[in-house]
Amino acid sequence: MDGLSRPVRSSSITLRDVAGVAGVHYSTASKALDPTKERLVSLATRARVREAAATLGYRPHLFARGLRRGKTGMIGLILPDIGNPYIPPLVRSLREVLEADEMTAIIVETEDDDRRLVRALDSLAALRVDGVIAGCARIGDEDRLEEFDREVSPVVLAIRRLPGSRLSCVSADDVAGGELAARYLVGLGHLRLAQLEGPADVQPFLDRSEGFSRALSAQRRCELLEVGERAAHPSYDEGVRLAHALIGRGEPMPTAIFAHNDTMALGAIDALHSSGLRCPQDVSVLGFNDSPLAERCTPALTTIRTPSGEIGRRAAAAVLARIRGEEVGDQLTTPALVPRRSTARALAVGPARPPSSSRRKVTVR
Repeated sequence: MDGLSRPVRSSSITLRDVAGVAGVHYSTASKALDPTKERLVSLATRARVREAAATLGYRPHLFARGLRRGKTGMIGLILPDIGNPYIPPLVRSLREVLEADEMTAIIVETEDDDRRLVRALDSLAALRVDGVIAGCARIGDEDRLEEFDREVSPVVLAIRRLPGSRLSCVSADDVAGGELAARYLVGLGHLRLAQLEGPADVQPFLDRSEGFSRALSAQRRCELLEVGERAAHPSYDEGVRLAHALIGRGEPMPTAIFAHNDTMALGAIDALHSSGLRCPQDVSVLGFNDSPLAERCTPALTTIRTPSGEIGRRAAAAVLARIRGEEVGDQLTTPALVPRRSTARALAVGPARPPSSSRRKVTVR
């Protein structure tokens, strides 16, 4: 084909360039390079157009093609904290499902900031994404997420549900997880317990607290010690801070602590060690989620497993179903206990308070 020997000196190769080199009409070149329309072009013409495109280094403008079809092939994934070790398995499994359907995930992090959520939704609307998976929902976000679902494209909630919202959600059964944590610790003989609670505007933390407290209330001999406040963020630093608040009370310590996620649990363990208390000999600690690092810390963390990979797969399937116009209901994954070395049977008499040499006044912010 003589045209292939002629160099094209454009800095941006267009479809018209390909058509000219292949010696076909622009519309024929477009069909030949479109997997959904290539059958309308003969095999010989299709091969000639593709050879011309390869020689010129032409890449189709997928976004423009998507707009012409009313689809962009992009799904927005909004997350609160991509540094949380619980998140990567969710992203990987979700991406696998989307890529099998020729979709691409665009990841946005909010750090649980309302302004970042608004900007994220505005940006995703401008990109005309085909759907959104929101793993960042906080109580009060219902209106803006439902408006996006109604006016732009389907929204599916993942991990964090919003009670009363009409948006479908894929999450763990956090109430059952809290109950499971309480029953396990009581089964080890722990009668004086405390929980390090996550933020009050994130429903899973409210559910975990409800399940834990409900299960303990059924045990007449159990005492639930109040920390007096919740974590501002479900982070390692907040786990340290709340554990020190417990230690600084000057009252008998709990023999077991239930932290609302694994990163807070690791912070609590470090706070105990820095105050002269041993885990689990003096205080058992139990986390939630079973993030990838839970079994690699010292001591290995006992936790409640909520499979983020499964949640990611189900959320991806749910948003694809919504894009196809199907109705999708809420889905709950079943939590499971993963016992490791950070919990042990309670001593007959637990530590009354931390060693006096390590006691210190803690200022609670």
